[in-house]
Amino acid sequence: RLFRDCVKLTSISIPDLVSIINMGVFKGCVRLSSISLPESLSRIRASAFYGCSSLTSITIPESVTNIDGSVFQDCTNLTSISLPESVTKINGSVFYNCCSLTSIYIPESVTIIEGYAFSGCSSLTSITIPESVTSIGGSAFYGCSSLTSFYIPEDVYRIEDYTFSSCSNLTSITIPESVTSIGSGAFANCISLASITIPESLTSLGGSAFKGCSNLTSIIIPEFVTSIGGSAFYDCSSLTSITIPESVASIGTYAFRNCFSLESITIPEAVTIIEDGTFRGCTSLATVTLPETVTKIGGQAFWECGNLLSVTIPSSVTSIGDRAFGY
Repeated sequence: RLFRDCVKLTSISIPDLVSIINMGVFKGCVRLSSISLPESLSRIRASAFYGCSSLTSITIPESVTNIDGSVFQDCTNLTSISLPESVTKINGSVFYNCCSLTSIYIPESVTIIEGYAFSGCSSLTSITIPESVTSIGGSAFYGCSSLTSFYIPEDVYRIEDYTFSSCSNLTSITIPESVTSIGSGAFANCISLASITIPESLTSLGGSAFKGCSNLTSIIIPEFVTSIGGSAFYDCSSLTSITIPESVASIGTYAFRNCFSLESITIPEAVTIIEDGTFRGCTSLATVTLPETVTKIGGQAFWECGNLLSVTIPSSVTSIGDRAFGY
């Protein structure tokens, strides 16, 4: 940590024989705007340039194989960077809060993008993810509010928790048939997302997965999904239509709360419990079809559904919670 918090340091050239830049060695060098890295360099350890807020660009030599976590975290003026073909993994938080980063080249050698890698990169407008990538970590693109579209490679099988949360300008995303699970909050607060095609391979939809997607108008849940997590579509205020397959046996609490535009819903036969607050605040909901398999309607399940004038409660129901219906 030889140069840590050297606030007057503006430029540096690393000698040719250096192979490793150690952990946090330039951390907090807020005026460092120019740095030359040698071809002998093989590894940049964690937080090496953390908080170097005057750094606008840097060239990583082809000799580098490891760029550890948080290396460029809070480099708030870094606008572009190109990763060499020798890099196979983008470590966690490596570009966290690089809020001026507009573009980055990710080589075909990369197979893993770890959690929070680009979180808070609010100026990143586009990024090309190579087909070699098989894993994208949780919150990897959290808060990338300028990102408008995204392509997920064919070998990615899970969209982790909060991966694209608060990508407020995301309008288009391609999810491949390889994906079997969408994690909690994966697309939460993606307020510009109007439609999304979920692949038939999906079996699990996590809690708050699409929470706050206020422009989402319709969605078809594939036939192999068995559960819809709590708050999955909470505050999807433009959602008018949703198809729930017969395979679904569980719908979590507040799953459709405040879906103001939802007009009708059919609950599949496999569902036995309407959880607390599931459809609370669905003010346009006029038609609800409950199967004979339902045994319990939870508290506030249909509370504040002012357009719901009648509902047939099946004889199988033995418990109705407090304020299940009403306004």
